Amino acid sequence: MTAVRGVFVLSIVAISTTLLSACVGGGKSDESSRDQEVVRVTGRVKLVTAIEQAADAGEGFALRDATSIGRYIYLGKPEGYLVCFKKENLKMQAVELYAVPEVENCPTRLGAHMATPEVPKLIGDEVQESYVSAMMAGYAPKRLKVFNADDPDTAMDPKSVAQWEVCEQSPRTGEAFDPADEMRLQVAERCP
Repeated sequence: MTAVRGVFVLSIVAISTTLLSACVGGGKSDESSRDQEVVRVTGRVKLVTAIEQAADAGEGFALRDATSIGRYIYLGKPEGYLVCFKKENLKMQAVELYAVPEVENCPTRLGAHMATPEVPKLIGDEVQESYVSAMMAGYAPKRLKVFNADDPDTAMDPKSVAQWEVCEQSPRTGEAFDPADEMRLQVAERCP
């Protein structure tokens, strides 16, 4: 019984010492505190350049919208974005890159409110081209749906109709963009 009580007391002392050192050190080691720092990127650095730098350093990366809008960042066109902020994750050997489309200016702080962009015009474009435009506007691929214009209830594989034309879109051109919306494209080989 005394041995059990001694182990219990030693365990309490060990836990207390660990908690005390965590509090004195701010609860984080120097390495993990650097993981939490978001750094503003100065100049107009293209996303493609930041990705190449991460690869050269042997790091992985994650892409995020630098604004409060929450747009999808399309990896297929990294030259179309600017990096505004980055955050290192030393444990994962990765960097989080926060970007905006290159036609915009970086926000003054990470997650700042920006003017809501408009839904782009996709009508008249080929499905393949409209898909890229929608993703560059901030729609995640899972939010893009393609339907046959002759039978709007029939979903289609966008790859099989890549050269078809977009006849209708919802949400419509010029409406306020919302990343939670589903972009529905009505397509045909040739629109009427």
